[in-house]
Amino acid sequence: MIIDTHCHLQHTMKKGAKLNDILEHAKKAGVIAIIDSPVFANDYSNAIRIHRSHPQLVFVTAGLSPANYHELDIDYALERIRFFAENGEIVGIGEVGLDYYWVKDQKTRLKQHETFARFVALANELRLPLVIHSRDAEAEALPILAKRNEGVEVVMHSFGGTVETALQCIDSGYYISIPCLLYTSDAADEEDSV
Repeated sequence: MIIDTHCHLQHTMKKGAKLNDILEHAKKAGVIAIIDSPVFANDYSNAIRIHRSHPQLVFVTAGLSPANYHELDIDYALERIRFFAENGEIVGIGEVGLDYYWVKDQKTRLKQHETFARFVALANELRLPLVIHSRDAEAEALPILAKRNEGVEVVMHSFGGTVETALQCIDSGYYISIPCLLYTSDAADEEDSV
């Protein structure tokens, strides 16, 4: 039995895949649960609709792509996440974090820190786990979590940091997921077009 702890159904369907085909293929492969992680607020409602249609199979976390924080309405996303959480329709907050791979400007990176801290505060308030995607910024996410996290569970999703940073995560009680794709320059470009 397999649980897919992090997928992007919305993105896959936007590329033309049919939901029933995805779910049927997953079941045939032994998947018993899927956690859909929409990263844009305008996809949350559709993710929740899918969860409502498949409540024993599809679960939802809600967050925003850290690389796009500066382009998005953070207040609106936080409001929607709170609404769905209070209705018991999401199981975590994420993916959220920092992105230094795509975002090079220091001012924008500092703004990411502020936004990430707001998501951590919301997770504390709602007592929901955090799913962190901090590409090329795993070590930079840890001080924010150390200062702001009030004991909610943390998954360092798609971890690509150093052994030392991984050990710090483990010492903090965080879970680490290792990406299954090989990072060649072509693979990285393809993965980031998601």
